[in-house]
Amino acid sequence: MEKEKLLFGRMLGEMYRIQKKLGMQVSDARIYGLLNGVEEAIDEEIEKIGYVSNRDISAVCDVLDEYYQDWDKVSKLDGFYEVEDKLRNKGIGRSKAIRILKYLYASNRYNDLIDKFDSPKSPVEAKKFKLKEYDL
Repeated sequence: MEKEKLLFGRMLGEMYRIQKKLGMQVSDARIYGLLNGVEEAIDEEIEKIGYVSNRDISAVCDVLDEYYQDWDKVSKLDGFYEVEDKLRNKGIGRSKAIRILKYLYASNRYNDLIDKFDSPKSPVEAKKFKLKEYDL
């Protein structure tokens, strides 16, 4: 197992141990596994986080740029459903697209365009991209 992966598990285990002492629900098995380099426990944590590569962000930006560079297209944009197939064709599913759009929105990139997704032609989860307290 890579040293970085072990270090990640150890640090996360220490954080979970502190959280448990503060009354949060974390299993002893999870803490033990992370603190002691149990690969299964570490891999499960990594999987929960998900991973968004620079290539994924670029793919979403490429789709958004098609609109962003032509304000006539922006004004006619109906909602997320209009770009969803384009994103899927680039290998970006809805949940990953939403994570990337939230990141871009928090970075003040494409905000005028992303705001257009707050429409009836968008699924509920793809309407609002401003970060909430629980996102942070």
